Order: sequence, then C-alpha cells, then structure tokens
Amino acid sequence: VSQSRYPDVISPDPGNCPRCRMRLTRTGQVDSRDLPVQIQASPSPPVVGRSLQLRFTVRRPNSGPQVQKFNILHDMPFHLFIVSQDFTSFEHIHPDLQPDGSLVVATRLPKPGYYRVFCDFFPEGGMPQVSHHHLVTAGFEGDLAGSFAQLIPDEPVAGRYERSIDGTRFELTFDPPHLYAGREYELHYSIFDQSSGLPVQDLHPYLAAWGHTLILSEDGTEYLHSHPTEMLPDGLSANRLRELRGGPEVVFDTFFPRPSRYRIWSQFQRG
Repeated sequence: VSQSRYPDVISPDPGNCPRCRMRLTRTGQVDSRDLPVQIQASPSPPVVGRSLQLRFTVRRPNSGPQVQKFNILHDMPFHLFIVSQDFTSFEHIHPDLQPDGSLVVATRLPKPGYYRVFCDFFPEGGMPQVSHHHLVTAGFEGDLAGSFAQLIPDEPVAGRYERSIDGTRFELTFDPPHLYAGREYELHYSIFDQSSGLPVQDLHPYLAAWGHTLILSEDGTEYLHSHPTEMLPDGLSANRLRELRGGPEVVFDTFFPRPSRYRIWSQFQRG
C-alpha cells in the first residue's frame, strides 16, 4: 500500500499524491474492514434539554482490541453529526480522545424524538469510516416511521438558492445546473454581508478548511461529507493560519447517489 502525507490518500500502487504531487511512500498493509462503534449515553435514555454525555468506543471486528489511535482529519480525530429524524435539528461536534482510546462529548438534545448519529473517523492503520446509529429521547411516544423528514424542495430564483443567517447571505448554485442522480456536481457558494450587500472577505479557516458540507438523503441512508476544492496552504504555522482570510466564493465537490430529496448543511466561519 502507498500513502501520502495526507492520511486519507491511499493507493494500492506507487505514484504521486493527487493533492500535493509528492511521491507516495510505501507503508504497511491497511485494515480495510468496517469497525464497530459502541455508544454509551448518560443519562440513558437521553432527556430533552438536559446535559447528555456520549462515550464512543471503537473496536477491531470480531470482539477485537479497542482502537486507541486515530488519524487527525480537519483538526479532529472524530467528527460527530447528530441530526433529528425530521432534519430540523443539526449538530456537528467533536468528542475528545481519552487516554484509553474512547472519545467523549457532552451535548443536549433540543426536542423529543429520534435522532440519527453519524460517526466519521479514520482509525490508525485502517480506512476512513462512517458509522450510523440512532438515539431516542426518554418518554417519546411517537413511532419511527412517523418521524421521518418530509422535505419540501427549495425553489431557486434565477438558478440560485438563497439563505440569510446571522447577518450573512448565501447564494448557492450547482454546476451543472440540472440535478441527476449518479452524476458529480460542484456546489458554488457566493457569500455576502447582509447589511452592506458586499461580498465577504473575512472567512476564517474552520476545522482546517474554508467550510464543511454535509448532505443527507430524505430517509437518512445516503451520507456525504464534503470539503472545499480549494485547500488551505500547506505547512503554515498556527498563527499564520489564524491570519488567513477567504471568500467570497467557496466550491465543494459532491454527487447525489440515487434519486431522492436531499438536505444540505454547509458551515462557514466569519470574523
């Protein structure tokens, strides 16, 4: 197996890294199996509005040893997405790695019902993983099927999808503009200051990227976590990274694997 200095760039053959063009180096055999993730919730079941501690333990298959080391991707060893079953609540947080290799995070669930939990991580010596799980709050009497999202597609204006949030206006277009399943697309974001109407120039790096995008199909089975095509400069010190400014255009690569309605969450940091 050949690997880049980027831990997620792995090839069975020698050659050059598609990102930095440096020659790939030979490394040991990579474990390509899916790894089971165990979740411990306290309290269990979760109580709406109360502090909830989640502990994640990753093991090798067939009751193997616990994984204790994780590659750092976008500044974190573990990316956790918690999305309510109806898609109205979204959270992207990051458990802290403990000395024993488990990962712990505290959060609150804002409403009663079912939640989807997506664990996105890259164990050392393994392959990038996404593990799907569910939580349900205490005392919830609804049924799972009745809690599914019922998405109403947004109507574009002149080919643009617009949102204004916290003093910032986002304009999203697709390239190509017509959406079909199984085809690759670019998501083009143009970002403006809402009060002045001017394009922003004050984007800050957020988790080692100019933004993050999560896309879920309406039934929650298709998961796509995408990052901008423009990467941050390599080899900069932490102080220099804090000085970087970006905008107003950010582009993500993605595709829609099958016909469905999809919801897109994109995260950026200003100021």
